[in-house]
Amino acid sequence: FRTAELDFLAAVVDASHNTMLSHMGAVIRVALNSLPVRPASVQRGTVLHRAVLDAVRLRNATASEQAMSKLLDQDETLTTEEA
Repeated sequence: FRTAELDFLAAVVDASHNTMLSHMGAVIRVALNSLPVRPASVQRGTVLHRAVLDAVRLRNATASEQAMSKLLDQDETLTTEEA
């Protein structure tokens, strides 16, 4: 799951053609690699990653932003709950 998640992150960052996001992506990659992979995060993360992908494919900026926010909120929630 982690490899797929990192590949997804790289694809989103590359597609953005945004230098700032590229730098942030590198930081996020390091952070993700430091987190444990839990079954609950895999199941929910898969659904949330799919929502981001669908919104990007539709070129819906608002939906993309909302889906990414939910994904990042989930990562933060799982991290603080497991600490």
